[in-house]
Amino acid sequence: DKMGNIFVVGENGTVLKSADGTSWSSVDSGVSATLNTFVANGSIDEYIIGGNGFIILKSYDLENWEDYELEATDFKSCTYCKNIGKYVVVGTGGIIMSTRDGMLWNKETSPVNTDLLSVCYSEQKKIIVAVGANGRIITSTDAENWIIRNTNITSQLNAVIYDPTREKFFVAGNDNKVLTSQDAANWTTQTVGTGTKDFISIATSNNMILLLTGLFIFKSTDGNTF
Repeated sequence: DKMGNIFVVGENGTVLKSADGTSWSSVDSGVSATLNTFVANGSIDEYIIGGNGFIILKSYDLENWEDYELEATDFKSCTYCKNIGKYVVVGTGGIIMSTRDGMLWNKETSPVNTDLLSVCYSEQKKIIVAVGANGRIITSTDAENWIIRNTNITSQLNAVIYDPTREKFFVAGNDNKVLTSQDAANWTTQTVGTGTKDFISIATSNNMILLLTGLFIFKSTDGNTF
């Protein structure tokens, strides 16, 4: 958020907050469902959480939460698209939903029926990118019209981020796969590490790109070599 806090969500309605990554405090979400994704709109102190069982939570103060149970499926990831003023959530079965206010949600037409596991937005590029099962990458500029992008792989893609320093999208996937793109349309794939490793998350920190498995962290200082 605009105060620099870090948030983590998980099972049993767990929400944790930290200002430094070391000391953590619990935030009462008021639900017991598994929560998968958290996004903060710092400009208006608005927080959106997506979880299993069709759960969407919205709050302006992290204390009072509005609970929306949508007719959809499990939500896996959420992002805020500043240029178009919309939140976008994705989930199992290729579900895509968007909202401007966190209350009225629109089910968008998805070009895929396989799970979408992660979504991000680039304010620089003004592009939304979602990734998921079977090597799928889809993109949109308005959250309504989506295009399937060719990756030439079938490995599950678990996480996508945009690195504004390198002006590049990074995707972490199973089977040692890392994908990169400058424009979200043309993707380059590389195999990182030896042995079979599934990269479950990717992040930027101190000008480094970090890839995470259940046991290992791979890092890159140039965004090319890990």
